[in-house]
Amino acid sequence: MDRNLIKNIFMTVLDEYFELSDHAGSDKICFDILMSLFASKAKVSLSDGSLLEGKDAIETFFRSFFDRNKVLKHVWHTNRIDDRNLETKWAVAGMRKDNSFFSFTGTDKATVNSANKITYLAIRFDK
Repeated sequence: MDRNLIKNIFMTVLDEYFELSDHAGSDKICFDILMSLFASKAKVSLSDGSLLEGKDAIETFFRSFFDRNKVLKHVWHTNRIDDRNLETKWAVAGMRKDNSFFSFTGTDKATVNSANKITYLAIRFDK
């Protein structure tokens, strides 16, 4: 079976988001593809309560995030709530540019439009 067909059947846009996030810090093509997953007027709600509005703000945030981190490894599981809403439980381990390590778990919730672009993403860390 064609790998792209399998990807289209089984992967959601959030699965692509997490897959690309492991590589976007060191690979410009992955970063550009990651940014292409967002609609032009997308909003991202961060765990600290701040809200990013529009692709420029989202891109600036992710550039800063990837600039701080050298290595990221995600594991996740996505549930399709309905045709437009997804929820992903995730864990990430990483190494910052200063060689310190971190790990977090959380849940992302996304709403997508008819073109399967993320229009709203809520990123929440577990306490």
